Amino acid sequence: MTNSLLQNYLTSQHLRTSNDDDVTRLNRAITEVVKRLKKKKTKIIPFTLVGLDPLIDENDPVVLEVEKILISKWPAFKNSVTNTGEIATTYIRVVILEALNRLIKEEDLAAIIWHTSRDVVSFFNMSEEREIIGPFLKEIGNKIEALSHNHWSINHAVDPDSFEAINIEIKSVEIPSISKDDIEDHLLAAAQHTGWAAHSKNIGSNPQTPNNHLWAAPFASRAAEGLAKEWNTSLTALGKNFNAIAISLQEDIKKPLSNFVLETSSSITQRAIANNKRSELLWWKQTLYSPSQDKSYRSLESVSSAISMAVDLAQMVHPIYPHSVDFLLRETLKDIYGDQIDSPQPFSDWMDRASQLNEIERSSLLSLSEEREGRKSFGTALANYLNKENSSDIFTETGISKTAEIALGDLAVWLFHDLQATKIAKTKR
Repeated sequence: MTNSLLQNYLTSQHLRTSNDDDVTRLNRAITEVVKRLKKKKTKIIPFTLVGLDPLIDENDPVVLEVEKILISKWPAFKNSVTNTGEIATTYIRVVILEALNRLIKEEDLAAIIWHTSRDVVSFFNMSEEREIIGPFLKEIGNKIEALSHNHWSINHAVDPDSFEAINIEIKSVEIPSISKDDIEDHLLAAAQHTGWAAHSKNIGSNPQTPNNHLWAAPFASRAAEGLAKEWNTSLTALGKNFNAIAISLQEDIKKPLSNFVLETSSSITQRAIANNKRSELLWWKQTLYSPSQDKSYRSLESVSSAISMAVDLAQMVHPIYPHSVDFLLRETLKDIYGDQIDSPQPFSDWMDRASQLNEIERSSLLSLSEEREGRKSFGTALANYLNKENSSDIFTETGISKTAEIALGDLAVWLFHDLQATKIAKTKR
């Protein structure tokens, strides 16, 4: 996580407070915003867009929501801001930005912020704030790029040296002893005539006297029975000791071996999935077939082709993907239209051309359409523009200047990013 954006704004004097208590109140508001965004991921998109734009309207619904939170934590907020001579929306935006900064520890939330911000930020007049926000966004981008290799890498193999060393602890074996006194008693009982027992420990179970030729048989039987009993007891105890050692050895070997096998299996599965995905994308690029339109991209008007490619690729690709996928989209578009996809044209021209698309082509962006008021992503604003009557001005909804220009390739990639952000935001955790 980047060092506190709140502190960076204070240090650079883009934000001023009269005392430390004000900073404490700002942090309380930030904590509340974090809680709300975690509870409802879809709010991260408009909050990100508002937080990044220094010229955001003070009546934007997100601005009003955060202002209400700020006042609840800092009742004198408006008076305090007036005394500093700063703009209230700057404080509100910093609260949002620091809340986003605290969310990027979670990869899905970081991905929403990254996909939402990475294109639109270049169209906002950020002035000196870019020195603070730039490194923040770069950190998120690097984080997502690193995470993407978990889904896409085919070179990851389990290092044999990673096999956890097996530490076998052989416990000492306790050898049960046989009581000399017990053996003596068994032998005495076997040898002693029953009639003489009273004269020797009251032990005697041999019905014959030693001078009788029949004495040996009962002696052998009784002695064997007693000795067997003692030995069996001792051997049973010894067997339990050996069994405990065997179980201990099994556990010592099982844990590191299981971990290694599981890691190896996971690596093989991941590499197979990555290979299949790469093959699918290469096939898509070669065939130039649009699943959403059920026709060749070559048969579509250029804006329709760009929109359809973004939609189709978003369906095929995991939201956390390497930056190279963006270039795949550009190159696929370039296969049809050549270098003209890199030539910037006014947004208004692209909107006019998009408005001429047929109903099926227009509806491909319906997943981005939203009824809510306030700041919207470019993808959502375009979806509303194409599919709703009396829609509001797309430039007002996005904060993009009416004189701004964009190349077709950049437009396609931007839509792709907005589709991915929305996909994650609408996925239940």
